[in-house]
Amino acid sequence: MLDNGLDEFWRTARPWREVKLYLRSRGLGAPIDPGYRALPISDEDRLNLWGGCYNPDILPQVTERFENQWQLTEDREGDRQIYRLLLVHALDQSDALVAASGVPIEHLGPAAEPPLARPDIDALLDPSLPLPPVISAAA
Repeated sequence: MLDNGLDEFWRTARPWREVKLYLRSRGLGAPIDPGYRALPISDEDRLNLWGGCYNPDILPQVTERFENQWQLTEDREGDRQIYRLLLVHALDQSDALVAASGVPIEHLGPAAEPPLARPDIDALLDPSLPLPPVISAAA
């Protein structure tokens, strides 16, 4: 992975996984499992939350600060900052939806799992984090 520059993809996959698990624990996952306790929001709100994770253009902080940088150049630090903005926005939006619903977080998400703590995006995106043993062993 290191020879092909794939370590950077691993570094972004972990925060994304943590955000997805957090959203799922707040009832914002796909309500297909009969035991899943979904947050009572519209399909449009659910789609906007998840779709916003893939569209940097929805955030003025991105379009004003980075213009088209995320489309045109390979700037890993700039891309990491844009990615951070998107993930934090998704977390903030999910927290606001849950708060507005009035449903206690203990009554959301998978019934057999406790609510997860909000992920620390800055810590998860820290470029100095060590790679997993299987990746670093290839070096």
